Amino acid sequence: MEEKVKKTRCLNLDGMFTPVPMSEIEYEFLKFSGGELHIKLNNNIDYSNIGKVIITHRIKSMDDLMAIFIAKNALALKGVREFDLIMPYIPYTRQDRKCYDGESFTLKVFTQLLNSAKFDNVLCIDSHSDVAPALIDNCNPTT
Repeated sequence: MEEKVKKTRCLNLDGMFTPVPMSEIEYEFLKFSGGELHIKLNNNIDYSNIGKVIITHRIKSMDDLMAIFIAKNALALKGVREFDLIMPYIPYTRQDRKCYDGESFTLKVFTQLLNSAKFDNVLCIDSHSDVAPALIDNCNPTT
């Protein structure tokens, strides 16, 4: 019996940043009055046919990071098992070390959160420094 080839699809979470020219997964985001985000994926797709999803987003706020997390979770609940992330810039890279007593190593906090999502591959277009890609699991910077 021949095994079916699974497709790669893209989930662009920012309409102004669409670096992957391939079939996109449609979705709707809602924001509740308390500020919580909610995603609803298009259910007219055969998710069993999808081998990998490439999620793209420009992270400008913690809401953007949460959007990535809940989108990945919704896709995983549909059976998708492989995920890549493409982001043009790594937030908090200007805080890539702790210089003074009482400061946070903010980049490390951000990368620990991002790493908890366990992406198979993370592509960042502008890493700002060598520290950021070193702290992100499976990171492949382009600059």
